[in-house]
Amino acid sequence: MCFLKSCLFILNLKPTIPLNVRRHHYSTKAKGVSLPIESRLHPNLNSFYDWFCGLADAESCFFFRIRERAVEFEFKISLHLDDLPVILFIQKNLGIGKVDTSGMASFRVNKQSELLILIEIFEKFPLNSTKYLNYLDFKKALELYVLSKSALTKKEISKLKARMNSLRTDFTMPNSHKLRITPEWVLGFTEGEGCFSVQKIFPFSVTFSLTQKNNTDLMRAIQKFFQSLAVRFNLPNEQEAVRISLDSRIGNKGDITSLHISRTDYLTLVLIPFFDSLTWGSKKENDYND
Repeated sequence: MCFLKSCLFILNLKPTIPLNVRRHHYSTKAKGVSLPIESRLHPNLNSFYDWFCGLADAESCFFFRIRERAVEFEFKISLHLDDLPVILFIQKNLGIGKVDTSGMASFRVNKQSELLILIEIFEKFPLNSTKYLNYLDFKKALELYVLSKSALTKKEISKLKARMNSLRTDFTMPNSHKLRITPEWVLGFTEGEGCFSVQKIFPFSVTFSLTQKNNTDLMRAIQKFFQSLAVRFNLPNEQEAVRISLDSRIGNKGDITSLHISRTDYLTLVLIPFFDSLTWGSKKENDYND
């Protein structure tokens, strides 16, 4: 019996995906040992997975707690309580995790068997931001823990924890990692990080913007994506319609990159039709509609 089936049997979990979906096997590797995982991804949900990964790039957190007798792993996405329907939507489509409404609306995954399903998603639909580095350390720590719960393993896991999230100083992405920008991913990322603003004084210009720290390559890739949308409309100087600004002051402890779109012809002919063609999930749609 494969590792995931064993976990599901022990925990008496019932599959939420129809039995006739496409199945394949994928392996995570640590120290030459493989953990076979039977696929539970639904091929009809690929657009959802892209959107989910975009939102995860913007709002998720990978972390673990090292206890005396165990290591507790958790993946979390937290949004305002008004966005509880989004959190419930994510849980329903993934068929894993639990919902927490203590202060915020949160989607949490901490069961080992469900974390392995989550890993399969991020292997097939990789994160684009430098959050991918936290994912890699999280996955490696989980693999080490599953294979061995010795004191030596805990030391290795502690080293991984010491360089994750706010403690990370090296944001160099692996050479093998390729940015994959899709419309659904852009929507999910926008629902987490996008800003739709209106200048309060005449002439009341409107602007769409995204801002990121230590993600300059990603922001330039998003810039190229939006520029490519303008080509079909033959807009003049479409390269200038989507602007990038970089702030690398020492006090910022990292490069802050912002993308701005405020040119009226691009907003009306390109950006609005693009976002209108997609199905929003969060209350960010209200800002967009305004």
